[in-house]
Amino acid sequence: GTATVRATTVVARAPSEDFRALAPYTLAIVQLDEGPRLMGHAAAGVQIGERVRAEFFEHLGRPLLRFVPDEATPP
Repeated sequence: GTATVRATTVVARAPSEDFRALAPYTLAIVQLDEGPRLMGHAAAGVQIGERVRAEFFEHLGRPLLRFVPDEATPP
């Protein structure tokens, strides 16, 4: 799905050993086009108001959600 970024933060200090390899990483709260808000990982540098799309990546055998810029949506 696609969404609009509402907030972002960069996590420099991982909350657990499992995420230390990813740090620093970006988290974002996005508003899905369908209405609900959702938090997940995001590509570095995403900006508030930017259009993004959801994808998944695997970390330590677990699928994690990540939002990346939606190249199909003009700015």
